Amino acid sequence: MLKNYFRLLFRNFLKRKVYSAINLLGLATGIAVLSGTKHFEEKHVVFADSNFFEIFQGQAVAGDPKTAMHSANTLVLNESTAIKYFGSAEKAIGQTLNFEGNKDYKVQGVVKDWPEKAHLQWDLLCSTLNFGDINEPNFYDLNYFTYLVLKDHADAKALEAKLPEK
Repeated sequence: MLKNYFRLLFRNFLKRKVYSAINLLGLATGIAVLSGTKHFEEKHVVFADSNFFEIFQGQAVAGDPKTAMHSANTLVLNESTAIKYFGSAEKAIGQTLNFEGNKDYKVQGVVKDWPEKAHLQWDLLCSTLNFGDINEPNFYDLNYFTYLVLKDHADAKALEAKLPEK
């Protein structure tokens, strides 16, 4: 039975040479692209605005994280994630990561891994400048945090008392 399928395949290939060649080339290209693509799942993807590194101190390893978030479709990686995807922090700069086949983000900076005791954990820090365009199917946990930087002699307790509970 299998022998008949190959015989039929060969006959059709000879009858329709151009059509068969195009299909074979497309199949070969698809297999090559599929085998060259790496798929990862990240649990700590955070969206932040351009002021993130004015409030939080991240130690730059490559690129300039302070300006990285000033453009849409850009992100900053922590060092271990940059190594996982690209082999090194330096190689990560300028590379593109694709989210679920929908949106490309360009790596603009790499910082040292965030302290484990910090309440905000992230591997990928994405710019919010295009946040209205986000239509990602796997962003289930959308929580927002607001951080305030107080002046040196400000009374944090007095400010907290003025804020509503919810």
